[in-house]
Amino acid sequence: MEEVEVRVVPAAVAPAPGTDIAVVKATVEKKATHLPLDWQLPSEWMGWAQTRRPEVDPFLEGEKFANFWWAKSGKDGTKRNWQATWRNWILNAKASGHANWDNRISDTEIIAEAARRYDEKNPH
Repeated sequence: MEEVEVRVVPAAVAPAPGTDIAVVKATVEKKATHLPLDWQLPSEWMGWAQTRRPEVDPFLEGEKFANFWWAKSGKDGTKRNWQATWRNWILNAKASGHANWDNRISDTEIIAEAARRYDEKNPH
């Protein structure tokens, strides 16, 4: 294994000349490897996911990530940088709907809205 510096730039932002870019250290395998069978989502990776994509549930995505890569066989299931693979996984993840519990709609609100719409379409 070797340690390299990886420059991380938000995809939607092109840095201006002379702009500082965040530099992180990443461990990159010299040879591609399969995701270890004892892999667990590191807290640093989970924190990055929660900051970058708060609408995505990192626990659920971690489980999906592991299952997906454990099921892959051959060279298609190998990567040199699993942390970068995780970042791409999160960037491409669909919002779970459960990650932000404070913004969820209660069952009472759903029923009230359904009743309001019914009354609009079916005046007495």
